[in-house]
Amino acid sequence: YWERGHLDALLDRHPSVHRSFFDGEPRAVLTLQEAAVAIERDVPFLPRATGLGFHGRVEELQAVVGEVETGAKPFIVLHGPGGVGKTRLMFETGSALADRGWQVLWANKETMTTGRWYEGIVAERPTVLLVDEPENEQLLRQLVEQVGIGRVGDWRVIVNVRSPKDPVLKFLGKPGQQRSTAFIEVRPLAPEAAESFAQELIDSSPSLSSLPAARRQSAAKRLARDFDRFPVWISLAVDLLESNGDLAKLPDSVEALADAYLDEIYSQQAGFPPETIETLLRWVALLETTNSEDDNELDLLRQVVDLPGIAELQRALGALVSRKVVARRGARDRLLEVKPDVMRDHVLRRWLLVWSEFGEPGWLPTADAKVLMDALVKAVVEGTLSQRHRRVLRSIARCEAGLLQSERSEVPLLPLLVDGFTACLTSLPASKRVSLAEILVPIAPLRPLLVLDLCDRMKEDACDEEVVETLLGPRSVTNDDVVLELSWLVFHAAMGARDSNERTRVVRSLASLVEAEHGIRDRRDRWP
Repeated sequence: YWERGHLDALLDRHPSVHRSFFDGEPRAVLTLQEAAVAIERDVPFLPRATGLGFHGRVEELQAVVGEVETGAKPFIVLHGPGGVGKTRLMFETGSALADRGWQVLWANKETMTTGRWYEGIVAERPTVLLVDEPENEQLLRQLVEQVGIGRVGDWRVIVNVRSPKDPVLKFLGKPGQQRSTAFIEVRPLAPEAAESFAQELIDSSPSLSSLPAARRQSAAKRLARDFDRFPVWISLAVDLLESNGDLAKLPDSVEALADAYLDEIYSQQAGFPPETIETLLRWVALLETTNSEDDNELDLLRQVVDLPGIAELQRALGALVSRKVVARRGARDRLLEVKPDVMRDHVLRRWLLVWSEFGEPGWLPTADAKVLMDALVKAVVEGTLSQRHRRVLRSIARCEAGLLQSERSEVPLLPLLVDGFTACLTSLPASKRVSLAEILVPIAPLRPLLVLDLCDRMKEDACDEEVVETLLGPRSVTNDDVVLELSWLVFHAAMGARDSNERTRVVRSLASLVEAEHGIRDRRDRWP
């Protein structure tokens, strides 16, 4: 009886536990200890790296802690390239804040967007919520509404993304919200910190720690130098070094290192040709997230990799999961995705782009990339664009965004797609132009000038009225509806404007749309 009373008192103090384990509610947030286990479980190579020393991030950690404790801006965005160490920085920041008395929670992104998750948390306690690379803006919009309007007490939200122009941040980028958001860039490790990290990985290795000290130190210097001072690539290099034990055989660039890792995976899957495993991994990467319980999705993968049945496909997927190049998540571990994100981007880049030294060096689209872009354009023209097409588009956009952030050379994937849309514009009726404006929203922050050019074309090239069937009966779609849809698209293009030329184009496009919308109001004798 007394233990029952004690348990009830504890559950009153920890309502999230009560909801999760006694009310059948999904876990919306995790403790830092649970998050640490999840992070280590999902690390594809050298899981021990997550438990080693925290190198070279003192300034960034102090900056984040300072933003949290001053309270001037409740939303703090950490941005930087994939693999640079944002997740580890966020975790260590959470640990430091927990030591200072804050309630620190790790967001379980798959469940937070459903239900009233915040009811299971003691909202009055000073709280920091950690959100690691949200997939869309829905979660951030919900957090702004619930944290920003003061429903909860003294709360802060730390968000990890690759770029401050990431489409998922467009809600935080609105003028009224910018005053409540701080942006902190996470750069590659300093040379000394990168060398110290590599040295600790080597010294903690069962197979490498027995090497002479001078040789281990020389290896650490080379790893820090050759792999861009990114923790993820240094970890992979040590992983491969443990396999072959020969520093001379280790690749000397990030691209060659990732290729060596993937080639090893492709060649070691018993019963499957390397080409089959490579094709399967490409399509899992392209589809962004694959639902292993979706028969249609599994059948698509089976066809593209040319396997005789679903059982063979599941065995091949299981082999990739066992190598941790494909991770499981979600309820019943049904969702599959390539991890880490930098490896997913590399798989897509290796498939869809080729580097050419002919003429002016630069990236060129492969034949497969052109086929994919043509399929997306065709789906828009025929009105058959599905959620799967949208996932492919998002995946390509994120791949290109990573390249644009890390390199100065032009990347041709999205320009190829926008050119395809432009070429078929005159044949598109009003309803499909409205759909096209909505489809281009994720692209607009990445390619503002291309999207603004297409917006101008859509505004100037008037189309005839069209009657479409809807659930509520026939509806007339006119050129006015197309024009009214463009402002939202131009707004997102503005979020990606980086220089005065792009900002000037945005202002001109907005001014032109204002004039067009006033004309629509005059014709309709009311605001649309």
